[in-house]
Order: sequence, then structure tokens, then C-alpha cells
Amino acid sequence: MLEGARTLGIPADATEQYPQGLGTTDPSILELVEHVGEKLRFSAFGALEWMTDSQAGLATPQVVLAGIETHVCVLQTGLDLLAAGFDVFVVVDAVCSRRAQDAEFALQRLRDSGGADVRRVRAVRVVRNRPGGGVQDDQPIGERARLTSH
Repeated sequence: MLEGARTLGIPADATEQYPQGLGTTDPSILELVEHVGEKLRFSAFGALEWMTDSQAGLATPQVVLAGIETHVCVLQTGLDLLAAGFDVFVVVDAVCSRRAQDAEFALQRLRDSGGADVRRVRAVRVVRNRPGGGVQDDQPIGERARLTSH
């Protein structure tokens, strides 16, 4: 997913939960992201500057979430982003919890929240707007990543 985002010129960032105690992000992931924010609470909201400015020059600010501990960190981040006015997309095959049932309940809560779009990576479509209007690109991110990574 990160390689597909890079290929398409879509910014990707990461957050780390208390890296001094829990360790840092794998270097193979770090090389694919622009910024890494440290967080000391479950939600990543606010750990990166752009998160606190839902306007950020975008007509509709959108965030695609991936991560671990879906039932805590991903859930809280998603709910906070929704409350701040972001469109939130959660990629089911890019999130996890130690117990599958915990992740399922969290994803259902995000769906029921009235705003989160929860789907598999193959179903995530990338739409980039051209300056002045019109769609520049509309293709499933899974296809784009597959086509450009070989």
C-alpha cells in the first residue's frame, strides 16, 4: 500500500506509540513515509501537524488508515479524524489486533459511526483531482501498486 501511494505521489506518514519503551517502526516502512510522529496516547490524531488542520487546503480531507491494535489505536484515531471532519478509509487487510474478534468489533464501530469507509485494499480507489477540476486518475490502488512494482 505504501509503495502504491509513493508511486501515485500520495503522501504517507506514520506514527509510533511510545518508541522509547515499545521500539521504533521497521526501517523498511520508514523509508516509504515522509514523516513519523510520536504519540503517547492511543489515538494518532494530532501526532502529525496536518491532522489538526482538517482544512489543509483540501476540499475534502481524506485519510486512509492502516495499523496495529485495531480495537484501540486504529479505532480511536478513526473516530477522532471523523470528528475533525476528515473522510476516513480503513483498509481491512492492513489493520490487525491480537484477537480477530476485537478487530471485527472495532471495524464495525467505525462503520456504524456514520463516516468510516471500511474495505479491502483491492477495493480502495484512488481519485486525484486535476487543478481546475476533473478527475486525473481513478483506479484501484491494488492494481496500480501491482502494475508499478514489477
